[in-house]
Amino acid sequence: MCEEDTQNLQKDIDRLYLSEIHARLFDHRPIIQAEIRYFVKEFEEKRGFREKKGLENMNNLIVELNDQTLPKTHEPLSSNIQSILARLEAAGRITSRIQQREQEADQVLRATDPQKSVPAWDMSWFPALFSEMLPDMPSISAFSVFICDFQHPQYFALE
Repeated sequence: MCEEDTQNLQKDIDRLYLSEIHARLFDHRPIIQAEIRYFVKEFEEKRGFREKKGLENMNNLIVELNDQTLPKTHEPLSSNIQSILARLEAAGRITSRIQQREQEADQVLRATDPQKSVPAWDMSWFPALFSEMLPDMPSISAFSVFICDFQHPQYFALE
């Protein structure tokens, strides 16, 4: 019996040894838990909750934008939308008049001399046209400044 007990004991030791090898090879829970503990320690201690503070600041900024800034900007935008549309319509009318006059001038020139036509870059008529249309335009200081700046000869110089 002694030999049988020795064999059983040897089998038990082999099983324990194999189960330990198996646990070391295939059970990764202790390693993962150690990595998680290290990550939490690194995040909490060394970084000092910088990310959390940054996210809180961003959240506060978004709340402030939603509660204060958006209502302040929405009201002026909604009240000025009609004037903006009127300005766009006036600009559309002006451009259509410009195109119409350009086509008429090209037709007159072709009727008198078929060999000639108005080059696409000849804009000598442009300042006079704007001075005629200026009363039709809405009173926008920036737009008026743009027109006044656009009437300078430097914009019409041929290069």
